[in-house]
Amino acid sequence: MRITVFALALLLSALSAPAALAQQNPTCQKGQSLREEDKTTGVVVQKTRITPQPDTFDPLLIWTSDDPGSVMFAVLGNSDRARYAHCNGLTLLVDGRAVVMSKPKYQQEAGGSRAVEYLTADIAWVEAEKLGTAKAIRYKICNDEFHAPPEFVCQARDVIESAAAMRKAPAAH
Repeated sequence: MRITVFALALLLSALSAPAALAQQNPTCQKGQSLREEDKTTGVVVQKTRITPQPDTFDPLLIWTSDDPGSVMFAVLGNSDRARYAHCNGLTLLVDGRAVVMSKPKYQQEAGGSRAVEYLTADIAWVEAEKLGTAKAIRYKICNDEFHAPPEFVCQARDVIESAAAMRKAPAAH
């Protein structure tokens, strides 16, 4: 009987491990996001890094100093066919809670045998700040759910932290 109980406990812990891992707080180092500055206008862009892979839908978070009250969330897809031309609902979840965003905008570009799709939505700063303490980020496009990798979670936290510091800094005259 003890062996059965032990085996059952071991099996249950193994089944719940992926869910537990998804909520673990990734260890992040500062400076993981990208900072770019337009030399002409002085506009600063703080964004996550992206390395698009074929047949994936990768997240991107962008803050700009010329629109400091919001952050843009984008998902970029690269596949052999357009998957979301007729359904482009977008939901962003931070630690299991939905983040309020604007209505998503959909764009598609065809090049050769590939279709590149973009879904973008704006997030008001008050909502975007939730990303600064995120442990897990998921996003849904229509009925397809994606889990952001820990690297993106760390970069998103860095974007929000860096943007918050720039928002508090006095404007240069």
